Amino acid sequence: MSIVQPTCDSWAATLSAFLTQTQVDRTDFVSPESGKPAGSLTVSEGFTSSGAKVRIVDTRLFIADLGLDAAMIHAFAPSQSTSPHLLSDLATMQDPTDDGQRRTTWHFHVDLMPRVDLVTAPEFIDAVYPPITQAYNDAYAIADMLPIAVPHRLRSLASPWLVGAIVLPTDNVATSQAFTAYAKHWHELVNSPPLVSDPVIQRARDIAHRGAMFNDETDPVWQHLAKLVGQTDTNKVLAAIRNPVD
Repeated sequence: MSIVQPTCDSWAATLSAFLTQTQVDRTDFVSPESGKPAGSLTVSEGFTSSGAKVRIVDTRLFIADLGLDAAMIHAFAPSQSTSPHLLSDLATMQDPTDDGQRRTTWHFHVDLMPRVDLVTAPEFIDAVYPPITQAYNDAYAIADMLPIAVPHRLRSLASPWLVGAIVLPTDNVATSQAFTAYAKHWHELVNSPPLVSDPVIQRARDIAHRGAMFNDETDPVWQHLAKLVGQTDTNKVLAAIRNPVD
């Protein structure tokens, strides 16, 4: 096993440490093709120090026969608030090199998903993103880093501070530092939402935004996941990600 899973164990522990009164539900994945273990889904719901209810969705994939080692760790703020959601993933890939060989790389994403329309609420930008700008710049300054070509539809639903970087496994400290900076700021913003908004309108917007972001048309990863773990368990992941946090 590579260090993706231990690294993401640390990320998940960072988020879990923010919560009290935590309820945890776990589903183990089984490959429909081989019948072997293929990873897991862990959904944790709890409360931050301010009493805000949040949900952490920790999806792991590990299929040694396919060389697959990946994780998606998302943390969702209350649907009625303007606090951003934390989205992150990390996966090993075999990328071609200039000499025709292949090397193991990490594909890393992290973002604070905006909860309002940024063009009409620049005050949200000012409240949310300056504290993570240095972490964003540091991630793109990693030696030999290559930017990931994030699909335009997906990027339009994310924030301009979305990090999408191809790095080496030896860059695990730098990637963890970026994740931790985003995670700590996410926690602060959950406890102190950046803007006041009508909770009914905000909840409806959140459902629509997540529905648009996490579907096959926006990101083909869901079709790929269904082949790896089955449609039933893929639907469980999507439900945990899409359903509002009330």
